[in-house]
Amino acid sequence: LIDVYTRIDRDNNPLKAKALDDEIKKRFNLDPNTEINPKVVLGFLGAYQQTSKVIRTESDKYKSMITQGWIAGVVLASISFLTWLIAMLRNDSNVQGYEITVYGILDIIVVYGLSFGIYKNSRACSIVLTSYFILLKLTQLFIVPFPKNIFPLFGLFIFGTFFIRAIIGTVNYYKINYNPESIVDDRVIICPEC
Repeated sequence: LIDVYTRIDRDNNPLKAKALDDEIKKRFNLDPNTEINPKVVLGFLGAYQQTSKVIRTESDKYKSMITQGWIAGVVLASISFLTWLIAMLRNDSNVQGYEITVYGILDIIVVYGLSFGIYKNSRACSIVLTSYFILLKLTQLFIVPFPKNIFPLFGLFIFGTFFIRAIIGTVNYYKINYNPESIVDDRVIICPEC
């Protein structure tokens, strides 16, 4: 009904316009003699369509980029933790060419901590986590022999894109929400003797 009412040409189709007006009167239990103003109906329909649509702001776009970044960090740290835990339980010192030690848990804790920082919209945490991740994956690419070094490459492309998006999201989120008027206040006396 909404689509038909908004697209109808009332001047060239008066019978269809009257039929639509009668349908509206029926649906809203109006008196059959009620005069319907098409401009008012179109105004209500426009307001209805605006409230039914989800309006996505630019800030929401950057928040979703940040969310993708911290979720990727948690997933990466969880995969690393499971790998570390399985290796510790099996007393393995190497898993696919990667040396597993007790100190590997520090790496996992750092990634979890930086992911929490991204969750809190920290630009520094997103930059540190991304650069740490890229440096770690590039090191793994050069250390691990050829057939097995495809895994760090996949990890670099999959998780790296989310971490780079987290940097873009945190930086742009602060650009939008930065209010320079909150810093400059005319009532603040910097030098009382001046």
